[in-house]
Amino acid sequence: MQIFSESEDRGHVIIWFMYKHVGEKIRDIRRIKNISQQKLADVLGITHQTYQYHEKTGNFDTHKLLKLAPVLACDFNTIFDLNSSEISDNKIIQTPEPPSIHIHYGSIAPEHVNPGDYEFIPLHDTKAAATPAVMDIADGQKNDYVCMPRAITQKYPHMEAFRVIGDSMSPVLEEADIVGVSIYKTAPDLNNYSRHSIYFCQIDDGYGIGYTLKKIQIMKNRYLLLIPINTSHDVMQIDLEEEKNYSPIVGRVVWMSRQF
Repeated sequence: MQIFSESEDRGHVIIWFMYKHVGEKIRDIRRIKNISQQKLADVLGITHQTYQYHEKTGNFDTHKLLKLAPVLACDFNTIFDLNSSEISDNKIIQTPEPPSIHIHYGSIAPEHVNPGDYEFIPLHDTKAAATPAVMDIADGQKNDYVCMPRAITQKYPHMEAFRVIGDSMSPVLEEADIVGVSIYKTAPDLNNYSRHSIYFCQIDDGYGIGYTLKKIQIMKNRYLLLIPINTSHDVMQIDLEEEKNYSPIVGRVVWMSRQF
C-alpha cells in the first residue's frame, strides 16, 4: 500500500491510498471506523479465521463486498476503486442483519469479473401501475445490482437500472428484461430525439406520476407521442403546453440484459 497524501476536512481525517487489493482497503476502513474483524465475519457468516484470510489476501467475491459495504458505510464501487479513494471517519451505519444481495451478471461469468472492467449499478424495484404499460418505482434500499461493463458506465455516467414491466415494447424489450438508462440531468432537446431509440418517460396517468419505456415522436411542436412497439398497446399523448412543470423524458435506454 502506498500513501499519496493526508489532509483534514472539517474535523474528519481524509487519507488517499493506492491499494494492492480490496482486503487492504477494507482493513483500513474497518480500523478507522472501529469495526472488528469478528463483526465483519459475523456479517458474512464465516469464522474469524476465514475472514482474516480474506482480508489478508483480498479474496472477497462480489457478494461478500456487497454485504460489507453498508456496514462500512461505503459505496460498493468505492471499495472496488483501489487507485484513488477516500476514507473518512464518518458515523458508521448500523445494520442489524446483513441484507440479502442478488447480482445480475447476464451473460458475464462471475469469475471473470475484474473490478477495473465492471461496475455494479443498483437495480430499481419496479411494479405495474394502475395503467397498462406504466410502472411504479419503489423507494428504499436497493439490494439488487446489475453487473455492467465500465466502458458503458464511463460513457454514460448517470446510469440507472430498471426491470421491464409489461410487453408494450415487445419483441425488443420483454417482461423482466433489465435495462440501463442514461438519466438526463437537464431537460433534453426534443428536436434532436432519435426515432430509433427507446426512452424512459414519466407520465401522469391520473393516479400519479408513473414511468414507461417508449419510442417518442413530436407532433406540431406541442404533442409528445409515446409509441409502443407492440401494436396491441395504445399510443400515449402528452400535451407539452400543459405539462410545463416537469420534463416527460427522463432518460434513454443504452443497455439491456435478458435472462435466458
